[in-house]
Amino acid sequence: MFDILQPEGWAKPVGYSNGIAARGRQIYVGGQVGWNGQCQFETDDFAGQVRQTLHNIVAVLAEAGAGPQHITSMTWYFTDKAEYLANLKGVGPPWPPCRWWRWSKTAPRSRSRRSR
Repeated sequence: MFDILQPEGWAKPVGYSNGIAARGRQIYVGGQVGWNGQCQFETDDFAGQVRQTLHNIVAVLAEAGAGPQHITSMTWYFTDKAEYLANLKGVGPPWPPCRWWRWSKTAPRSRSRRSR
């Protein structure tokens, strides 16, 4: 289904690949937020919204017969690094294969951030 691209003589990367050659269908999941399928937030809780976002991603992938194990890249945007760090226990460890988080003052804010 895929080949890892590792140029001869390069050190083996840890936690990532320099490149992947994939065959077959590709699925792109649009930006997801922590609301339910009816575009309604069920919680103001940061960790709860992260969990809902992950459930949303799984639901979209399932529509194409795919699952989290098929994700090759995922970027998370948080607008408040301090809030993220304060909620690590509730959020849990990074969801593989997520490798990157970006702190952005311009990313869309969740309802919990707007209501404060």
